[in-house]
Amino acid sequence: MFGDTDVDAILAVVETCHQAHPNNHGRLLGFDNFAKSASAAMVIYRGVAV
Repeated sequence: MFGDTDVDAILAVVETCHQAHPNNHGRLLGFDNFAKSASAAMVIYRGVAV
């Protein structure tokens, strides 16, 4: 989803992933296109501990 700026579309994809894999962690990463590195990273869904 590089270059996508629609927050609702991004969150819809994240929710779809979470529904498909509810026991896994969901992490959202933001990349800086100019520095070619990650600029933000956060866990937005926590998976079930095994």
